[in-house]
Formats: sequence, structure tokens, C-alpha cells
Amino acid sequence: GALEVAKAAVDRLGFQRWDAPGAHPESRPVRIGAIEHDGALFRIHVHLLEAGAAEVEQQRLFRDRLRADPALVANYMAVKR
Repeated sequence: GALEVAKAAVDRLGFQRWDAPGAHPESRPVRIGAIEHDGALFRIHVHLLEAGAAEVEQQRLFRDRLRADPALVANYMAVKR
């Protein structure tokens, strides 16, 4: 039930369910939205995962690699743009 609680909390923040073709199912939901910070608008995709899901560790490893390698971050940003 924690996933349902998390989805509701993110939805209350104003994020929207991503319903585009190829979107993740509600059992592994993605929410989209934006946050303004210091006058800049940042578009955000929020991926919600159940605690203990195998993907949690994969995402943490990806995050840690990006944190440790500025060149990798620059390349990733270029690809995403």
C-alpha cells in the first residue's frame, strides 16, 4: 500500500500522471511536473518504485555514477537534450 500513498502524495504536489504512448504502468508509475527555483522552471519526471524492487538498486548505482563523474553528467545531459 505504500506505493499508493506515494502516488497520492506526489499527485497532491501537482504532478500529473504520464499517459503518453510507452508510459510506465501504474504498478511502476511516472509523474511529470515542474518546480520553480530561483526564477528558473525545472521540468521533472518522478519515477515511483516499490521498496525492495530490483530497479531501486539499479537507479541508485546510476545516480552514484553520475555524482562521481562530471564528464559522464555532461554527456548524459547532452544526450537528454
